[in-house]
Amino acid sequence: MNLYWYGQTCVKIQEGGITIAIDPYKSASLSSPRMGADMVLLTSTDLSLAYSSVSGDKFLIDSPGEYEVKGIFVNGMSSNGTNGNGQTFYLLEVGGITIGHLGKIKKGELSDKQLEMFESVDILLIPVGLDAKLAAGLVNQIEPKIIIPIYYSIPKLKEKLDSLDNFKKQLGVKSEVVDKLSIKLKDIPQDDMKMIILEPQA
Repeated sequence: MNLYWYGQTCVKIQEGGITIAIDPYKSASLSSPRMGADMVLLTSTDLSLAYSSVSGDKFLIDSPGEYEVKGIFVNGMSSNGTNGNGQTFYLLEVGGITIGHLGKIKKGELSDKQLEMFESVDILLIPVGLDAKLAAGLVNQIEPKIIIPIYYSIPKLKEKLDSLDNFKKQLGVKSEVVDKLSIKLKDIPQDDMKMIILEPQA
């Protein structure tokens, strides 16, 4: 499995000839990600306008529910927040690896039951630029094997977000910087939590 980050909350996952795009976006300051995909997942209805930037005969998932597409299992969960932004968080199983994507999560948007569902995921994609302390707290509750921070301040981005350093200080876990994450189920760490910093593709 290969996993790429395009800035914001956008990632691309490739496994066995299947490509999954999560949260393609249109931005005034960043180039919109251009990619083909078999599946597109949107964590927010605000991202629906960027759906057209993804080419291919794609299957769209933009609401809670359980889905199976080409052997990929997806569980979409509604946020419990009261801000009305219609967020959906996702739990995916790709090549035997479980991946959690928490969109732009804010405080109080995961119920205890949902937290249990995310517990001990193999890879957790977590936004850290809104509230580094909240993000670190969620990581400590969920205890993923691998943490991939997303949605934080990067060059050219005009949106004001916290830096990655703030999150790293809160969590205190050693990190490794790579262009993409290439991983198989047998490579998932079983003892120590690992943080992977992905260079943005955008």
